[in-house]
Amino acid sequence: MAPLLIVAGRFLQGFATGGEYSSSTCFLIEMAPRGRRGFYGSLQVFGQALSILLATLAGIVVTSVFSVDAVNEWAWRLPFFAGLLIGPIGFYIRHHLDETPAFKATARARGAWEAFVDLIRRRGERLLVCFVATIGTTISFYVILVYMPTYAKTEMGLTLEQSFLAQAPSLLLLMALTPLMGVFSDVVGRRPLLLASNGLLLLCAYPLYVWLQAERSVLALALAQIAFCVMMSGICGAFSTALAEQFPTHMRSAGLAIPYNVAVMIFGGFAPFIVAWLIDFFDTPVAPAFYLIFGASAGLLGVAGLHERRDEWLD
Repeated sequence: MAPLLIVAGRFLQGFATGGEYSSSTCFLIEMAPRGRRGFYGSLQVFGQALSILLATLAGIVVTSVFSVDAVNEWAWRLPFFAGLLIGPIGFYIRHHLDETPAFKATARARGAWEAFVDLIRRRGERLLVCFVATIGTTISFYVILVYMPTYAKTEMGLTLEQSFLAQAPSLLLLMALTPLMGVFSDVVGRRPLLLASNGLLLLCAYPLYVWLQAERSVLALALAQIAFCVMMSGICGAFSTALAEQFPTHMRSAGLAIPYNVAVMIFGGFAPFIVAWLIDFFDTPVAPAFYLIFGASAGLLGVAGLHERRDEWLD
């Protein structure tokens, strides 16, 4: 029953948080002063990086305090119990946070159903572009940040404790750089930063994995994670705002949620399975680089189709 309950819980969590990315991003950029939307939008991904860091710290604590047998038998449940604390916090925020003035103005003029139909009929091309752009972002996020501790254990011979310790510095760096990259996107634009970041990831993914397999050490893992997170910071700093700017206010949340969640569900949710299959199919531990290369290529294609709206007022 334990695996079934965990899967059911993950389904419920997915349904509950499926709209969080879009609604929180839209709220941030609609409240941002002119010329600061990149910085405000980057705070959404900053929060995601913070959550991964907290999960990493939880993994460090659990694997350090308890024996391997204890972790496998029951201690793995402790981080899940800690995660339940977000429930009352989210409930409180939902009952005390008001909508943005921009949304209030459009909500009076258009109903939700009318906005959804308008989105499907008139913005189908924007949905497709955002979907393709999201493929690259979600693959890099899940392979580099979520799957890497498992990869280090299964393919590099490190312990989970060593994997978590190696990942923590890169997450701190990602958290520090993401808002700075958001500010940078307010200066140079979203598309140039996203194109450069995806391009670097495309070029560096395979050499970094080859080097990881040659070294197979905690230091190598930490340095590779730092390099990956530097490249990811450019994506994280500009991505959320760039996608939200593709849609007018009355359809922005749905326009962002649909392509983002579908891409994350397919290419992010199945990332561990896909990476494990690639390693087995190609019989090489550097196979995760192939998935990252595919993601970066899709990211470049999608970003190339985004409209640059850094200097425009949002309608």
